[in-house]
Formats: sequence, structure tokens, C-alpha cells
Amino acid sequence: MKTIEIAASPRSVSGKAENKQIRKSGMVPCVMYGNGEPVHFSLKMLEVDRALASANTFIYKIDLDGKSHQAILKDSQFHPTLDTVIHMDFVEISDSTPVEVSLPVKLTGTAKGVREGGRLITLIRKINVRGIPFNLPETVDVDITNLGLGRTIKVADVDFGDLNITTSKSRGVAAIEIPRAAKEAMAAAKKAEKEGGKKK
Repeated sequence: MKTIEIAASPRSVSGKAENKQIRKSGMVPCVMYGNGEPVHFSLKMLEVDRALASANTFIYKIDLDGKSHQAILKDSQFHPTLDTVIHMDFVEISDSTPVEVSLPVKLTGTAKGVREGGRLITLIRKINVRGIPFNLPETVDVDITNLGLGRTIKVADVDFGDLNITTSKSRGVAAIEIPRAAKEAMAAAKKAEKEGGKKK
């Protein structure tokens, strides 16, 4: 998993009033859990943009008061109307403690159903995985080459190798939608076949 370095500013007090002041100064209040007492800090919007620039899950090396922390982003809260980040939660990690993270799904190959005229539908954008963060991939690759018309590939159908998947096995990952014209053609063919059988 890729590591990104971000610079942070420490803050000793946590509360609505202080958080409001932090936001007024153009920064975002943050908290980091996982190693003793929660650590409160703030990030400049530039660092926030870097942290949220990709759908991928990263390890963040947070430089805070001369000390380096390695963490993953657990949650980002957005303003209900302005769509700006108002708070971020991080979880500190180590090279010996497994954590659960959400990794982006990467569909690979050209589905058989697409070659036959179907439309590919992505049903899930991320899959939950548990493991040592430093050993996890940046994406979860799912081969859809053999996915046919009207078919759905589920988590249970995929070989994830050594990855410990915690998302429900019944969740659909991707499906091939049959176009309306193809459905109508299939229905007409069945009808003609049925009528032909009756005439015999």
C-alpha cells in the first residue's frame, strides 16, 4: 500500500468552539485513534486535498510536533450543503497489528457479456479487507472476463488469493445488463419458437 506524507499542526483542546475557529482559519480539525489517548491535530486544506485526491486507500505518514505517525484514514465528514471537509478521523497503525480497511475494486479484462452487446454495471466500489496495512495491495483486482449476459459476479465467486475479505460473500461486485433491444429480441425468439411448436 502506498505511503503519503502529510504535515499536521498539533492542538491540545477538542471542542465545537475550537473546531469552529480552526475551520475559520482555513484548516480542518482531525483526530487519530489507536495508540493510547486520541491525538488531536489539524491539517491545511492543501494536505486534506492530497489525502482525498484518490479513491485509493493509503498509509499516511503524519509529521506531528517532530514525531512521525503512520495511520490510515477511517472517516471524513463533509458539510451538508457546502460539500467541504469539516472533520477527519485517522487510525494509527503498526507493522504487527491487523486492521480492517476498504480497498477500491479494480475490474480487469473485457467481460464476455460486453462483447455480446451487454452493459457493464459496477455494483460495489470498495471491498473490506483485514490485514497488516503494509502488506495490503492498493486495489482489489476482480477478473470479469467470463462474465456473461445477464450474469452477476459476487464476492463469493472471486479468488482473492491470501486476502482476508470481510465484505459479505453475497454482495454483488459487477453485473452485465442485457440491453432492452436484446431482451425484446430474445422474447420475440421465444414466442416464435413456442408458436412454431404449437403448429407442429
